[in-house]
Amino acid sequence: PQGMLPAAAAPGGSASGLDAAKRAAAAALGSLPVGPSGKSLTLQLHQLLQQASILSPEVSSCDTAALLLLSSIEHVLFSCAAAGFDHSGSRLLGETEVQLLEQVVDAYRVALLSFKGTDAAAALMQVQLRSAEVLVVWAAYCMMHQAALRVLPVVADYGVGLRWTDLHRVSSVNDSLMRRLQP
Repeated sequence: PQGMLPAAAAPGGSASGLDAAKRAAAAALGSLPVGPSGKSLTLQLHQLLQQASILSPEVSSCDTAALLLLSSIEHVLFSCAAAGFDHSGSRLLGETEVQLLEQVVDAYRVALLSFKGTDAAAALMQVQLRSAEVLVVWAAYCMMHQAALRVLPVVADYGVGLRWTDLHRVSSVNDSLMRRLQP
């Protein structure tokens, strides 16, 4: 039996394997922003909206960009929930921040919808994606409810339109977050 060996690959003069891998990754992914790093909630919400604006229709098929945005928004809102909605870092101070939060949740839902259309979404359980979406909306609802209580204390007399016990139907891997969302 005879075989033919492929020609030996000659390394490029200026490119090592790592350099070539970095160039290939940069060409495939492009430049994606790092998640929000501000200390104030307002700054973080602005950074999330900036990150969402990068997810344009041309890039919407990029599962990496959509997944990065989803996890960034989840991180900010779940951190607020874990810290407690009355905590100073989790408070919405005014109507402007409430509107920012609403825009961030809308951006989350648009990114989730575009991510579900990618091949990478098939690798994740749809229940997990839906559960995360429900928790994002719930955390935003709790933050907005606290903001309404500060502006109009009479809102407390009406109670919350949703009950935290409804979340038991939501599948979540983060039990500490679920405990934190209880009133």
